[in-house]
Amino acid sequence: MCSTANLELVTRLGAERAIDYTTTDVTTGAERYDIVLQLGGTYTPRAVRRILTPRGVLLESYGDGNRWTGPLLSLARAALLNRFVGQTLKPFTAKVTRADLDELRSLIEA
Repeated sequence: MCSTANLELVTRLGAERAIDYTTTDVTTGAERYDIVLQLGGTYTPRAVRRILTPRGVLLESYGDGNRWTGPLLSLARAALLNRFVGQTLKPFTAKVTRADLDELRSLIEA
């Protein structure tokens, strides 16, 4: 899922299907996915779980988390939910480096 402005980029990066979340609410559709990667928290984990297969995986990036707890609260919430659902919720954080940004730029410009 991405915004209208990023549809072409996501397709060029290799996505089998790019969905515009500004025009389509994927959480209400009938399609189910094995893996959903959510950057930025557009939808709640509860909403995304509805579109996962029974053993699907939700990967969520919260950036560095908030300024008080960092990503710890998100990690704890996912660990707690994993005890009660068949799906796997995996939060992750990323530290942006110059090398990473250079690699992304080269992919975009390709």
